[in-house]
Amino acid sequence: MGPSGSGKTTLLHCLSGILSADSGSIELNLPRRTVNVESLTTGDRAGLRRESLGFVFQQGMLVLELTAVENTALPLMLNGTPKDEAIRHAAQWLSSMGLAGMEERRIGQLSGGQAQRVAIARSQVIDSAIVFATVACSVGVNQAAAILDRRGVEVGLDVVGMDLAAQDRARRITVLSPMRFAMAIGIIATGLLLIPLMGMALLARPVAVITIVGTILLGAGVVRLGLWSTRPLLGRVLDDGLARTE
Repeated sequence: MGPSGSGKTTLLHCLSGILSADSGSIELNLPRRTVNVESLTTGDRAGLRRESLGFVFQQGMLVLELTAVENTALPLMLNGTPKDEAIRHAAQWLSSMGLAGMEERRIGQLSGGQAQRVAIARSQVIDSAIVFATVACSVGVNQAAAILDRRGVEVGLDVVGMDLAAQDRARRITVLSPMRFAMAIGIIATGLLLIPLMGMALLARPVAVITIVGTILLGAGVVRLGLWSTRPLLGRVLDDGLARTE
């Protein structure tokens, strides 16, 4: 999560193989295999996205000329599923989203929330192992995460701002900054929150960092703080102190 322009969508595009990373490697742990995304050809990456990954875009990216059920069935048909079978499967997904009876409506005839549910159904109609989602508000976070959580799907959410709904649901949070610093927050099942803050970001933007920490402390019982810089020559690890809230 982070403000607009901090690189959230770029990160998701790199993770899903839409963009190539400048350096390093990206591995996706799929149910039956581990895939090194950077080693794949352009065609293989497209195949990976088509067959194993789901996407929920902030603007929906639904085809306005198609009905709700046709939009949902599109990934199946692109994978070679006969149209009648794809439509039946898509209709089942729409029903599970509370959209039974709306299958033949075009996107312009749906509310914003209903259209987002169509996008979520489309992302899961191929039984995606991982879903990459871009959302801009608590409603979007809750709607996408709640539905996909029930199905045991790994979800990568791109959230604009410091959204408390995302913090409540996430197992791991990475906060990006336009200054090219990242703050990784690992949420542990026991209620401990590991918060490595970037030292240079703390020096350059103390108000922003204090706001972030305050938000996290507000919703957590115990947090552990660790500070360092993304640049090894500038960074000194400061890893002490427990902050406890009532």
